[in-house]
Amino acid sequence: MDNFRHEIPCPDDRAIRKFLWSDYFHDADLDHIEHDRPAIGDLTIQAVCVWEMDELWPSIPGKTREEKRAYFDQHLAPRVTYLLRFHRVRHFEHAIDRTWLGAEEILCGRFKDTPLLRRLQKRLGKPLYHLRFRTSCGFMDIVFERFTIRKAEGRVDYRWSGDDTRDFWRECMAADAQSTLDALRGTPEHALDECDRADLLTARLFTCEEAGDSEGMRTLARQIIAEQDARVSFEEEYAVYLLGFHGEEGDMPALMQLLLRPETDPLTARNICDAMERIHERAKEAAP
Repeated sequence: MDNFRHEIPCPDDRAIRKFLWSDYFHDADLDHIEHDRPAIGDLTIQAVCVWEMDELWPSIPGKTREEKRAYFDQHLAPRVTYLLRFHRVRHFEHAIDRTWLGAEEILCGRFKDTPLLRRLQKRLGKPLYHLRFRTSCGFMDIVFERFTIRKAEGRVDYRWSGDDTRDFWRECMAADAQSTLDALRGTPEHALDECDRADLLTARLFTCEEAGDSEGMRTLARQIIAEQDARVSFEEEYAVYLLGFHGEEGDMPALMQLLLRPETDPLTARNICDAMERIHERAKEAAP
């Protein structure tokens, strides 16, 4: 399952830019979620920043991992524990795969431009943000007005050494696509193994998207979806995602079949529903 790209321009907000846009909490441990002031819709997510913990790890006393972890939990954990505060939350959905048995982690966050977001903005008459966290066992959708961040102990450092407006997903996809196309250039598609063919289809989809080739995207995405079996693959998820922006009403039955597949996980199901809703919205706007 994937969370794809940001769908809006990078917000002019230092807390959002550093901590949400640039995936500061990639692989963070999700401690708990709390509704601080339910009457006005405030929501707090407490998360432990794993890469900050990794920076501290070499200096933690102890001979064994267990000893170091015990010292960290007792003395240092608050220094890398953050309170992500979403103010005036207008929509919150937290879905977990029912088969998941481990702890929940935040894997990545993406800002969405969904029909839900546009409906809420129109109804309320004010700008909102729609953030989707991909987690280790599902996803969280949060539509909110404002974001602030605090630490359990110490001050938040808003400085950032890199470009905090970059879209890392697109950069990684561009590099992977070019590498794949270079490596497989001249190889007949029927001679590729399953993995190489999946990489090639993904690279072609991304190339069509970057070129703005809507017809190419539709044709290839439909081919990929028609060929899939019970397993969920990245090229299929990507095809569904792109059909949401470029597909037509005739694509709805195939998308519904994917949605009803037993193996479909919560985030994949949400992405399929988003795609169907986008297609329906465009058809409604185009109707006489």
